[in-house]
Amino acid sequence: MTDRAAATEKERWGVDGLSFGVALGGVSNSREWLRNLEWADFAERYGLHSIWVPEMHFVPGGCSTPLLNLAAIAARTKSVRLATTSLLLPLAHPIDLARDVATLDHLCAGRLILGLGRGFPQHL
Repeated sequence: MTDRAAATEKERWGVDGLSFGVALGGVSNSREWLRNLEWADFAERYGLHSIWVPEMHFVPGGCSTPLLNLAAIAARTKSVRLATTSLLLPLAHPIDLARDVATLDHLCAGRLILGLGRGFPQHL
C-alpha cells in the first residue's frame, strides 16, 4: 500500500493506531437514556474514537431503534464516530433502511459506521 493510499484509509476510518470506543446498550426508561447521553458526552470530551449501539429486541439492554438513538447522540457531538454493531437487515424494508442510514450519515457529517447483522436467535 502506498503512503497516499494508507493516508486515505486513515482519513476514511479515522483510525491511526490503537483507538478506543464505547459500546452502549439499549434504554428502557429516561434514567437509562440520560446515562447513555452522559457516556456520549464522555466519549466526545475525552476523544474516544466511536460510540457503538446494537440492535436487539425483547431482551434487557436491547436497543430496538439504534439509528434513532445515534441521531440523538449525533446532535450532541461533533467528532466521535457513531456506529451500529449489528443493524438487523431482515427486520427493515431495504428502501426505508437505506433512507434512514443515508439521513443519519448526512446528519452526523459522515461519522457513521454501519455494522450489519442477519438476525437474532429464534427463541426470542
